[in-house]
Amino acid sequence: MGIVYHAIDLELDWEVALKMMDASIANDVDLVKRFKQEARALARLDHPHIVRMHALKETSFGTCIEMEYVNGITLEKVLAEIAPLELERALYIFKQVLLALDHAHRKNIVHRDVKPSNILLTRDERNRDFVKVTDFGLAKLRDTTSLTKLGGVAGTLGYMSPEQVKGIDIDSQTDIFAAGVNLYKMLSNALPFTIEHPAAFAYAVVNETPRPIRDYCPNLPHILVAFIQRCLEKDKTKRYTNTAEMIPVVDQISVDLNRQQETIVIADDEEGKKERKTRRLSEYVIYFISAIILISIGYFLLTTLVGVQLPGCKEPIPQLTTISILSEPAGAEVMLNQQVIGKTPISPQSVEQGKSSLRLSLQGHKTLDTIVTVVKRQTLNLNFTLVPLITSISILSEPAGAAVQLNQQSIGKTPIQSQSIEPGTISLSLSLQGYKSLDTIVTVVEGQTLTLNFQLSTLSIPQPLKTGQYIFRVIPRGRVRVDDTLRSDYGSDSITLTLSEGKHTVIFEHPDYGSLTEEIMVERNKTKNLTAYFEGYVSINAEPGFGYIYIDGKDIEQTTPIDRLPLIPGKHRITVSRLGYETIEGEK
Repeated sequence: MGIVYHAIDLELDWEVALKMMDASIANDVDLVKRFKQEARALARLDHPHIVRMHALKETSFGTCIEMEYVNGITLEKVLAEIAPLELERALYIFKQVLLALDHAHRKNIVHRDVKPSNILLTRDERNRDFVKVTDFGLAKLRDTTSLTKLGGVAGTLGYMSPEQVKGIDIDSQTDIFAAGVNLYKMLSNALPFTIEHPAAFAYAVVNETPRPIRDYCPNLPHILVAFIQRCLEKDKTKRYTNTAEMIPVVDQISVDLNRQQETIVIADDEEGKKERKTRRLSEYVIYFISAIILISIGYFLLTTLVGVQLPGCKEPIPQLTTISILSEPAGAEVMLNQQVIGKTPISPQSVEQGKSSLRLSLQGHKTLDTIVTVVKRQTLNLNFTLVPLITSISILSEPAGAAVQLNQQSIGKTPIQSQSIEPGTISLSLSLQGYKSLDTIVTVVEGQTLTLNFQLSTLSIPQPLKTGQYIFRVIPRGRVRVDDTLRSDYGSDSITLTLSEGKHTVIFEHPDYGSLTEEIMVERNKTKNLTAYFEGYVSINAEPGFGYIYIDGKDIEQTTPIDRLPLIPGKHRITVSRLGYETIEGEK
């Protein structure tokens, strides 16, 4: 899918590895997606045992990934030359692979193609193997769908898990299976399942038992055999829960190996063993006799010729050896036999032979307690991986499906299981349509696994009001009160009010003409009108009587004399006329 070149970044003046997309697949949408998915996977990772990504670039030659350049060789080539590996070296390489996978899994990335050709070996400052895991081209991000390779299945034959072969959804357990196959390969130079052709392998890995590794390595410790068998369980729930759980087991196997001071021979013939044993025994006898002679001569010279009296030793002088202690991460406080001797890394220092208690403690990690046995003239190098104290929170709600925000960041919907968080005080918000939002503050202690279950309260939905409308007018302009509440001020010609169904008291007010009070009945979904007139009174008389009266040019159909004729306040033109008499007009 890609070709890797050794190149120089001219801007930064450093060596890089350029992974160029093969031009022949540039138009294949799925393969382009997989190539860019590798870049997205690498961008999330920052670990000393994983090849670092620098950039994803579009060039005139096509898309490429600029990565860290590793001057090394693949484990595949190493195995082709010197397989099987010595047990100590295989475990040392394997542990570094686990550290890399553990980091990827914590970032929700599954490699899916862990094999010797994707494990680079370089050398560290102490000239030891240093692992760099590479090629995340098949990596599965939590938020992406599966990509296919062979028959709809992603992976490499020989290293694929049963669930990978079946094409079902996979997780970090697939990498644990593949890691176990890699360890099997390093120790035996064989694979647990024979690959005659893809179909035969697919059947074997799903249905058959892996070939026992002791068929190749009869002297492997029982604990290591059981460890590999558990990695290769067909039911992924029977494998190790995560890579962090595997690392202390590897450490313990390494400690036991150092304690026993023996090399486990993976393949050897019995005659060769007997020959070496006889040769070593003869050498030991010669060395012992020579030492006795030299000591006797020395004692004679010192006591007889020189006259030195050697003091007697009532108790044997303890034999001393050296021990060095490393940890991942570094900085752990170390107690040896209940005495603090410093923080890791602890450089080689003298200790008494025999059993010693050892404790490593580091904030945010589980305290490690163990017993180590130091033998005479041994240089014991210990390297421990400390297991982080995982602080997690599970959030449930009734009903489920509530959107959850943790410290104002969305983390999904309930139920939320084992969400890793930083210890301390956190804010939580839960929201679900039709229910009251819930906000709370929670304090989480380091290493605590906290489960919270919230009961959401339903929203009380108000019933629609039974209302009607009234349009009020005041002539001349005034203000309106409804049930003692002022609803409009002076200067309004009219106002439309929505009122609840039933009786209401309306008061119309005018600064000059006082107030008028009306009782109204509001009917649901109906609109009514009510106009308030503030009236004045006028009396009209003329001689002789029976004159016709006109107000503002309108015949009111009444004749003089008239007493207390109601009129709207303001100016009015009053006209009185009678046939045969002069018409009289005036304003009032």
